[in-house]
Amino acid sequence: QDQLARLGGLSEAPVAPVLAVGEPWRYRNHVQLAMDPEGRLGYREARGHAVVPIEDCLLMHPLLQETFDALELVDEEPGEESEPSTPHRPQPQPIRKIALRAGIRTGERMIIFETYRDVLLDLTVDIPVYCVLLRSDRVPVVLAGSDHLYEVVAGRRYRISAPSFFQVNTEGAEALVALVREMLAPQG
Repeated sequence: QDQLARLGGLSEAPVAPVLAVGEPWRYRNHVQLAMDPEGRLGYREARGHAVVPIEDCLLMHPLLQETFDALELVDEEPGEESEPSTPHRPQPQPIRKIALRAGIRTGERMIIFETYRDVLLDLTVDIPVYCVLLRSDRVPVVLAGSDHLYEVVAGRRYRISAPSFFQVNTEGAEALVALVREMLAPQG
């Protein structure tokens, strides 16, 4: 209500209580990660561009955490040696961003790569996961599996493509559907 009054000028707007849905931890079915100059994945700082590397995230659903843990991002062939990265001369990384998605109800998983100059990746997949390169023009290129996965919300099956938006909390999406159905009070 404070924000409605302060930002929207609506001091008397009715506000319903916030609904808690599902678990407060390990619920996200989609995360977007950036890569730092040393090749580590993490989140961007809230008010900056620096990447804060992570090893575990308490918001990632276990399907995403398992996928994250299985990622081995190697930029060179075994036996090749390169000069170490420094803050002034970081190693060039072809990967700009990685998104992990999962159909929590279906168990399907997807890794979405975004690279500099739309560089195709040579990859090996050891877990059941779809891999997609999302080009700069937002056109997905299938590297392994499919360019979409499925999720079930409130008994309906949804097709979720690599570049699309879908609610990041599956239980939250189900609560939203239930609330809309309740408000509409369908007859028949």
